[in-house]
Amino acid sequence: MKSFPTVLDVVALLKDLPDKKLSKGQVGTIVEQLDENVFEVEFIDNQTGETIALETLQSRSEEHTSELQSHSDLVCRL
Repeated sequence: MKSFPTVLDVVALLKDLPDKKLSKGQVGTIVEQLDENVFEVEFIDNQTGETIALETLQSRSEEHTSELQSHSDLVCRL
């Protein structure tokens, strides 16, 4: 059974978001669930611990390509 992302899950981007200066594979933490598949995700600088981006993103679904991949679906676990 596939589980859906929830608050405090670690997720990775499935595609580059150059306008937001975020790269495919960049890891963030879900800090808020806004809708069934819409989340606020915080990306931090691992060296300083400072937030580099707080973005509203949509999770992957069967019907469309989206921006997030659940940490549990990553090939390489962190």
